[in-house]
Amino acid sequence: LDALSAQGRLARDFENRQAGSAGIETLEIPLPQEACTQEKALYVFLERLRAKLETADFDARTAYLEIPAAADADLVAGVLARHAVDPQGGLHLALKLRTGGVTPEAFPSCARVAGVLGACARSGVALKCTAGLHHPVRHQAQQPQVMMHGFFNVFGAGMLARTGLTGADLIACVEETEPEAFVFADDFFAWRDHEISSDTVAVLRRDALHGFGSCSFAEPVTDLQNLGLL
Repeated sequence: LDALSAQGRLARDFENRQAGSAGIETLEIPLPQEACTQEKALYVFLERLRAKLETADFDARTAYLEIPAAADADLVAGVLARHAVDPQGGLHLALKLRTGGVTPEAFPSCARVAGVLGACARSGVALKCTAGLHHPVRHQAQQPQVMMHGFFNVFGAGMLARTGLTGADLIACVEETEPEAFVFADDFFAWRDHEISSDTVAVLRRDALHGFGSCSFAEPVTDLQNLGLL
């Protein structure tokens, strides 16, 4: 939190030098594990965060708060839901889930991914993901040697969680390894027997599941082309 003032100055300097042609609309901030142990501690942290961001004068719309690997997803999402929207019309708070990294330990289990997706669905908190989602479908990777999550799995499960998929079925969607289990049509998306309309997908992508960051540009495109989807 103490670093935000200096970072705010850097952001404003960057935007000034761009003369209006570029700006910073989103921030990504890790939640400390100690702030996620109880509701009061997280509430205090969020209040301090908003105050620091206001003082730093960031002109951003959304701050994605990365949930620690050991944090209670329902606790974090529940508190965030109650404080996500600034009554003054300022910064909106959303959650961020890390889905991979450079070591096997950086990849959360399917149950953990499903748990965070379900918690966000129950609380109505928006989510973005980062890292590890280079390929559409969950598969065995060689570097690192780990089962890597797929972006069809994560976002399919995330959307279906918002329309009622829970428990073992939600975990099974995150675990899916068959590309044919995911169906894309003009008017619907489906995973096996679970289907949602394209209109619902559009709303959820806009309001609930904002996207993911990946250091790979070619791999997702190539995989989608090989699947005949792009």
